[in-house]
Amino acid sequence: MMRKKFFAAAILFASCISGSALAAGQQINEPVAPGTRYFSFVTTGAPFREPHEFIFGTADPVLQDKIVSIINGTPAFEQRVKGRIVRGRAAYNEAWPFHLDPDSIELFGYSTELCDAVPMEIEEHLSEVGGSYLPGNEWCPWSMRLVREVKI
Repeated sequence: MMRKKFFAAAILFASCISGSALAAGQQINEPVAPGTRYFSFVTTGAPFREPHEFIFGTADPVLQDKIVSIINGTPAFEQRVKGRIVRGRAAYNEAWPFHLDPDSIELFGYSTELCDAVPMEIEEHLSEVGGSYLPGNEWCPWSMRLVREVKI
């Protein structure tokens, strides 16, 4: 009985979350070009200690291969993802009110502190992105770790 209540609550919660962007009038962008593959990373960092998953896409086959290699455990100096923040939800990453421009995705090893943030901070300061907060809309989360390919 308890299990049925849990699943019912989970389904209700998921339906509320997926409809919340539409109810709030926020645009949900369509997935990007054919050949795009989707991956996720998790971030942790103060003041948010729990990991948060973020999904992004890229159509660059060379970059896709490098990302798969990193996920499979091959060491690499450039193993973090950076990209340009776009306001608005993406169908493949509805949890966040922003996504990364698939054409801007790069891997990096080290970067300046100016582009480091966790998704919760970006969500809280989304109206400031592009100014003194994450100049040029560039995001390079230092605490991120690539975890999986996401099948859409």
